[in-house]
Amino acid sequence: MSQENLLFRWYFGGLAGAGAVLVTHPMDLVKVHLSNDDKTNKTGFISQTKQLVERGGFRVLYRGLPVAVMRQIVFNTPTFGLYQVAKRWVAPPHGFDIPYWQRTGLAAGSGCVGGLLGAPLENITVMMQREARLARADRTSYRTMWISLRNIVSSGGMRSLYAGCGWTVMRKSLVAVGGMGGYDQIKLCALDYGAEEAVSTHASCGLAAGVTATLCQYIVDALRGG
Repeated sequence: MSQENLLFRWYFGGLAGAGAVLVTHPMDLVKVHLSNDDKTNKTGFISQTKQLVERGGFRVLYRGLPVAVMRQIVFNTPTFGLYQVAKRWVAPPHGFDIPYWQRTGLAAGSGCVGGLLGAPLENITVMMQREARLARADRTSYRTMWISLRNIVSSGGMRSLYAGCGWTVMRKSLVAVGGMGGYDQIKLCALDYGAEEAVSTHASCGLAAGVTATLCQYIVDALRGG
């Protein structure tokens, strides 16, 4: 595959993120409610899911999905694209021969850019998810992405779109380090130990990188929740 073709696939990260959120959005919504529950009245994941479904039906688990899909596109497209292009710029033509610390730095920097661009949509997504437990008639503030943007800006100004931006940038940066940088490092180790360049290898390395990214993300989520 030519270098030109590789560079023009920078948008794959955004498409992959948009596809993944179709599966993970219900779990993300439940997690938001668990983190906002009164500490004296904590419920488990399954119990919280049942409560939400009983109040609003199964569709409530996908509240805010369009905004979440757009958020992932805005997050992942620049993050993945910048990382892939920068990696090939540092070590042309394919970006393979890069020390781990450089790969980590490139992933962290790319994640910071993606987190900064996606922070407003992250805030809107969380606000829409929090309203999932309310009765349908009471969900007036964040019906769609554009209404949400208008309401937030009119009530708090443009700066309110970036409330908690530092946490979002830090979170996305660590996810990029654990996901993209971790994937490349894990795959290199697997190939060194005799694994073949096959779909199964890519899938296994991707799964391991996903676990690494989740662990990195959990650190920020725990600190922010505390």
